Amino acid sequence: MTVSFAKGTTEAQATAVASEFATATQAIQGCGDVARVAAAQNAEVADRENLVIKDMPAAIQNLLLPLQIGQVTRPFGSIEDSVSVLVLCGRDEPTMANVPSEEQLKDTISEQRTNVRAQRMLSGALEDIDLSPEQRSDVLERLRVKAKADVQTIPAAATLLLDKSMLPTNNKELSVDGVLLLAKMGEEIDTSDPGAAHQKVLDGQRMELETILQCYDGILTPAQMGQYQAALIEQRNLMDRMPRPTGDFEDPEGPPPSPQPKGPEVIQNEEYNPPPEE
Repeated sequence: MTVSFAKGTTEAQATAVASEFATATQAIQGCGDVARVAAAQNAEVADRENLVIKDMPAAIQNLLLPLQIGQVTRPFGSIEDSVSVLVLCGRDEPTMANVPSEEQLKDTISEQRTNVRAQRMLSGALEDIDLSPEQRSDVLERLRVKAKADVQTIPAAATLLLDKSMLPTNNKELSVDGVLLLAKMGEEIDTSDPGAAHQKVLDGQRMELETILQCYDGILTPAQMGQYQAALIEQRNLMDRMPRPTGDFEDPEGPPPSPQPKGPEVIQNEEYNPPPEE
């Protein structure tokens, strides 16, 4: 809303009109009052829709940003030309299109864990056999499917203890492999028999190797498959040669020495000087 000053208007006249205009516009209670006040003040009204505040001059931004819907800015302009006010009749807040939802974040984290696990399994195979780019792509796709199925079996509560946990775990996070190994072992482990628990872990690792081997079936040549199977056999043999805990744990330093009884203290090389006689 703008009130203009005709040519030849004195400064005193313009000041009086601007003062009356300011008083009238500050009494506006909403956009419905604009037409009535404009008619009474002989002011012009211009609808400005689809204005982007950040594209306006900084001075106008400072006037508009604090306003609520239906409120009016203080007058601005010059008594030599015109004085205006702005009435805020609506506001469209910017949409947060780039902010992912909670479900999208969960899916992203799960996908990252899947890709990392698949790449780790593929890297282990590349140490033993030489794959062509096409074979690598096909194997990686199968490993990704397996890794995704593995990650989806992890309970939601267990993910709070995985790597990069937000909880104060004192740097004692579990890896995805560790959680999956415990889950695949099935029944509860008897902690009173370390040897049996150790064997159960080895059995779970062997089963995992056999499952990974199936991802290469039909992609590797017979010679490559033979190389990979030989590498797996070597890994199994290494597992079998690992020392098994017996449950008897001895302290290599031995028990602490028992305290020795203290005898009377002996003062040596000291002369006894009796007190002087009075």
